[in-house]
Amino acid sequence: LLNITSCMINELKVDYEYFDYLAEVCPNDSFSLRAYALYYSAKLDQADDGELLIKIPHDFFQEEKISIIVKINYFFLIPQGNILFTQAENPLNSFICTEWQPRGTRNWVPCFDTLSDAILFELEFTIPHCWNVITSGELKDQMQLDNLQQKIMKFSLGTLTIPQTIGFCVDPFSIIISTQANLITYFTPIGFENLIQSLESYVIKGISFFEEYLEVPLPYDNLYIAFIPQISPKRPSIFANCGFLSYFNLCDRTIIDQVITARNQIVSIIIGQFYGAYITLSSWKEIWLQIAITGYLSNLCLRQLYGYNEYRFNIKSSIERVTKLEIQPRVPIGFPYFYIPSIDNESFELLNVKSPLIIYMPVSYTHLTLP
Repeated sequence: LLNITSCMINELKVDYEYFDYLAEVCPNDSFSLRAYALYYSAKLDQADDGELLIKIPHDFFQEEKISIIVKINYFFLIPQGNILFTQAENPLNSFICTEWQPRGTRNWVPCFDTLSDAILFELEFTIPHCWNVITSGELKDQMQLDNLQQKIMKFSLGTLTIPQTIGFCVDPFSIIISTQANLITYFTPIGFENLIQSLESYVIKGISFFEEYLEVPLPYDNLYIAFIPQISPKRPSIFANCGFLSYFNLCDRTIIDQVITARNQIVSIIIGQFYGAYITLSSWKEIWLQIAITGYLSNLCLRQLYGYNEYRFNIKSSIERVTKLEIQPRVPIGFPYFYIPSIDNESFELLNVKSPLIIYMPVSYTHLTLP
């Protein structure tokens, strides 16, 4: 996926070794999804220990105190896995963005893409002057290059964050700052700016609900919501202080069904800032628990927005959908297959629909309150 060209330590070129654990995921004589999932999971576990070995010269250890700055130069040969890229004849129709996947950040940047390595991030993008960047972090600096064709945008994320929750999107967006809350900024395709009005009030209501229910403020100083043409319309990609969803969610108030879908996805982005971006998993096998908590709390927010009838209808629809999906034998929730990127769509849908019900059932029967 990543093609390393050189590694430098304090501007000095050094030797390195790159181990591509995914070069041969599965033996040639095995073609089942189960076998592929097992081998894929095992290879990813090996890759967690590191894929790039950089050899530090002994000269660096002669001084007692020294700061080491590592620079890795690399390029994409064929962007794939966790990153979407489209190059069109009209530059206004081109874009590049990341899509949330378990252990997917390593597909576009060299890093320890684990659940325990939380660090501070500084990101720098060189882009065409008419484009914009949405990413995890706050814009710190912006400068125009001498050729006037490109600009450099620098971002900094001052909260300890794991690489899994870092994402970005580069596109010629229109930028809309919320009129009701300065911390919220929307990014839409050109010509769709007016459609934000049907969603903005629900974003504010969603943030207010979760801050009051959880008794803590939004974990990040800003929230960026981007509507992207080519991203999947079924679910949003949620990252630290930003979220990406399909531009199909931008529509007039008269299209009732799609407006409700858009509000549901925005609510998922908001609660994902608390559980998923700020509070993370300890193991990938627990991903169902993250989906369960965020799904359950999202339903509570939607109950506040739409009332009990809509809330109960959603629960009933989810139960019916789970019944249909479980007609075919499937592995139990919590098994590694559920977080493999190659999982079939129905199993992933089952994970998203069933997980919140696992929390809903004991809470509803025992009248407990989930903090």
